[in-house]
Amino acid sequence: MSKFKLIGEFNAAPVLKELQNCTFWNWLNLRKAEGLNHKSVDDIVLRFQTIQGLHSRAFYFDEMECVDYFPQYYLPNTMKAVKEFAEDRDIGRILVAKLKPSSEIAKHIDEGLYCLNHDRFHMVVKTNFSVCFECEGIYQHMQEGEIWWFDNKAQHSVVNAGDSSRIHLIVDIKK
Repeated sequence: MSKFKLIGEFNAAPVLKELQNCTFWNWLNLRKAEGLNHKSVDDIVLRFQTIQGLHSRAFYFDEMECVDYFPQYYLPNTMKAVKEFAEDRDIGRILVAKLKPSSEIAKHIDEGLYCLNHDRFHMVVKTNFSVCFECEGIYQHMQEGEIWWFDNKAQHSVVNAGDSSRIHLIVDIKK
């Protein structure tokens, strides 16, 4: 089974323009916690499990229900791109992820009931030719404006050896 599948395309230009002026990077640092592999990534959380109340780390691996967060309302072009892609399917998490230049996301597997019940899609907003995904020995460069499904339940990593950031809009769709 392939670990990557090109699904389609979208117009990344209005999304990139909107994100360049955005001040919501890292407003919620869910993926920079100790023991996680995303320390070189700046995020904008648009939809995720609730942060209301006290939750264990396991909650975020297993809880299915996601809620909308306020940055959505300030990023209409970004949300329009997501909704056009998702059509009438049930959306889980939505994140904008910016991998810094000359950095990487170390090998890891996305785990838990949440991941087992959602497919992960990457909408490529900005990249450079030195960005490469690796998933169990398969290497894939994704071009701007492309939409990719990939198997985040298998061991994977990302390297950005370039001198500019890589920005992906990550959208989870319930199976």
